[in-house]
Amino acid sequence: MESCGNGEKLRDFARILGGSGRLCAKGEEICRTRQGIQRRGWMLVLLASWTNRLFWICSAAHPQNERAKMPVSFTQITVGQSYSRNELAKLWGYASMHAIARGVVTPKDDNKIILFVTREKQTSAEQYEDELSGNELRWEGPNDHFSEDRMIAASEAGDEIHLFYRDRHHTDFVYLGQLEVISHKQHTNRPSHFVFRVL
Repeated sequence: MESCGNGEKLRDFARILGGSGRLCAKGEEICRTRQGIQRRGWMLVLLASWTNRLFWICSAAHPQNERAKMPVSFTQITVGQSYSRNELAKLWGYASMHAIARGVVTPKDDNKIILFVTREKQTSAEQYEDELSGNELRWEGPNDHFSEDRMIAASEAGDEIHLFYRDRHHTDFVYLGQLEVISHKQHTNRPSHFVFRVL
């Protein structure tokens, strides 16, 4: 084990701060010396609190870009059951729920498109018009039009669209199963409109 002078060896030291950071530096060897911090691997940001405890957060990536290490599985997900984002993140191998915080989630190297839809949103949130009536979902896509083309071509491409729905913000989502696109109207300067059928 290499030495850092009179500094001490720290290993696997990571914390999450207020949801703004994500777990990092696992398996890394980090030395604290008088001259500063030596680090291997990902760049880290060191924060010292007034209690002089050390907290580490990653500065390498935005949480929304965090990806699961394997394809997302629905084998433990049951239609009609309620799930929080935290529960789903654990089931799918994400370090935190921030990876699935947006309304449209596309796990890396997977054929799944996952919609998280909230009918009654917080007043501070974008007020998309989303509503489930029977087995028909009327949905406005995000302003950045993320994955809209992929959803439209899902049936031909073999992609699956899955729906988690809730009536009100800050409640758990209910998994309603897979969707198919019935109709759509795409826009470039405002949200696109989709109509889905719950299968």
